Amino acid sequence: MQANIHKEMAYQVIADYPNPHLLEYLLEGVAKPKWNKDQATKIRWLKEWMDRPDNKHHSSKQKNDHSYKLTKTEKGFKIKFIGNRADQATVVARLKYAARDIREWKIEEEPRVAALELAKSIHWVIDFSTPPHTIADWDDKLHGKVEKDFDKMWKTFYNRAKMDFTRENHIKDIYRWAKAFIEEKYSRGC
Repeated sequence: MQANIHKEMAYQVIADYPNPHLLEYLLEGVAKPKWNKDQATKIRWLKEWMDRPDNKHHSSKQKNDHSYKLTKTEKGFKIKFIGNRADQATVVARLKYAARDIREWKIEEEPRVAALELAKSIHWVIDFSTPPHTIADWDDKLHGKVEKDFDKMWKTFYNRAKMDFTRENHIKDIYRWAKAFIEEKYSRGC
């Protein structure tokens, strides 16, 4: 989607997260300590990194990589790729790769790269939570309208008091977890 959901709303959710270490880690991760950047610069950079996957200079040439567009059939759900290109990465696959990269960079003791991957992965979690990225029947024109409306309105319904940050189960396979989430929200998205 567009900047406000990926920058402003995403930052607000992280700032409201009960464990302040997540925000600390991300803010410290966007700048090397020797750069001596102030807090406002780190916040601006974090927001920019969370929006990187939609950045024109950074984005992939594959058009479907920010979506996991599903159609519902009698047998269940089916991914709908653009044209006949079944080799395209989806937002869910990119999230799985990012999670793998974060673990590998942690092993390599590269916390900055791990933090940047985590910041970018927040983008994909937001994308797979939105109907334009998950329902095959949402065309580009409607997608754009929803983005503009949401960017204007998110503050009116964002309520920290109603947010539930608890998780009962550890996510063992992020791909299956994201896929199940998308399928569960399919009817609401339609």
